[in-house]
Amino acid sequence: MLYERGSASSTDVIKELNLQNEISLAGVLSGLSKQLKKLKLTPWDLYTGQIQWDSKGKTRSFRLSQRFRWAAMQLGWPDEWI
Repeated sequence: MLYERGSASSTDVIKELNLQNEISLAGVLSGLSKQLKKLKLTPWDLYTGQIQWDSKGKTRSFRLSQRFRWAAMQLGWPDEWI
């Protein structure tokens, strides 16, 4: 999803992962962070997050890091995995 689109809002990620809300997404990201730490990586090695505010409220978005995209392509990962 992030690979195909370049970025995705938290709302889109929640829908794609079939989660109930942003709290559930926070749990997923926390678990991911713990797994990355075991590999001596940080979340920023995999993705970046951005928060934008406007009159309607905040919008969170996520983007895969270029290094992760490159590594996945070098390993021959199918697009649907990235």
